[in-house]
Amino acid sequence: SDKNDLNKDGKVLDGENGSQNEKNDDLVESTAKIYFSKYDEKRNKPVLVAFSRKIKHGEQKIENKILAAMKVLLTGLNKADEEKGFITGIPEGIKIISLQLEDNTLKINFNAAFGYNRFGIEGFRLQLAQIVYTVTEFADVRQVLIEINGKKVKYLGGEGVVIDKPLRRKDIKI
Repeated sequence: SDKNDLNKDGKVLDGENGSQNEKNDDLVESTAKIYFSKYDEKRNKPVLVAFSRKIKHGEQKIENKILAAMKVLLTGLNKADEEKGFITGIPEGIKIISLQLEDNTLKINFNAAFGYNRFGIEGFRLQLAQIVYTVTEFADVRQVLIEINGKKVKYLGGEGVVIDKPLRRKDIKI
């Protein structure tokens, strides 16, 4: 699967420079913090690292900015960052079906690929951390509710990372 094929209307973001393969006439450019990770030898675990990335989006609606930031996150790291040892816990093939912001809770509906992570429970925790930290950089988002194919899911993966309620930064353990 082409990890740049993020939605059916052809809007694709490139993680390196935020360019989009459509007419950019009506798009606004801004900057967002996108969270990736690096392995911390001293702590013997991955730690989150915020990257400042350009995002391009439609009108100034907050959902447009969040969606643009999420597309950059899902696109992943560029080669230069990978060579510096940065990693992502987000598997290829994840697509956003919809997202909706209501009362400081962002509901993100992902495709089925969201429920599979080849790195097991640590991968799922990192995947959730990157998403929750990236979207809560937006002042209007306090917590994130994850759905898969339009359904609430109690656990992520067979090992059971609980996702049946909205997640805040303080709920995230990596």
